[in-house]
Amino acid sequence: MAILQTARLRLIPLSVDALAALLIPGTDVPEGMGAAIGPDLVDSPAERAIRIKLEKMADAPPEDHVWWTYWLAIECSSNRAIGLLGFKGLPKGGTVEIGYGIVPSARGRGFATEAAERLIEWANSEPRCTGIIAVGVAPGNRPSERVLEKLGMELVRRSETGSDWKLEGRSLTGRGTRDRLEAA
Repeated sequence: MAILQTARLRLIPLSVDALAALLIPGTDVPEGMGAAIGPDLVDSPAERAIRIKLEKMADAPPEDHVWWTYWLAIECSSNRAIGLLGFKGLPKGGTVEIGYGIVPSARGRGFATEAAERLIEWANSEPRCTGIIAVGVAPGNRPSERVLEKLGMELVRRSETGSDWKLEGRSLTGRGTRDRLEAA
């Protein structure tokens, strides 16, 4: 199991069993992750997404599950699960879609940017991934757009239904995100 680390976070890809456990209120994530899971980690949209992810993972080879599952973002200092992020399947034509969410009590502190940056770095180390997209960012969700801007993603379309973003290339090198995070 690939565990990714940042200065403040640990990112753990959830197995099928661990992902399914998030759907049971009050159930801790198995596999000895030991993170405290609050009731606000899985809201209604996340619950729907987890169900879809579980369906996709049932049909995918286990070695591809990291592209379908949620990665649990754990704040190292508190050992508390503060968010879920991940991709929406395998890269298609080299491009993969990212999604992320941070619990309300941990928002506004750069965790989404830090976690997404590290996950993108991981994806870019995989030969089949050459670009990242974010599709359908809800209109008026300025905090999410700021995350994408900080990651160096480019706005490609904005409509009344949402905005779409892209990041092409093999790394985030030179975009300054890491420097801003380390300075924070």
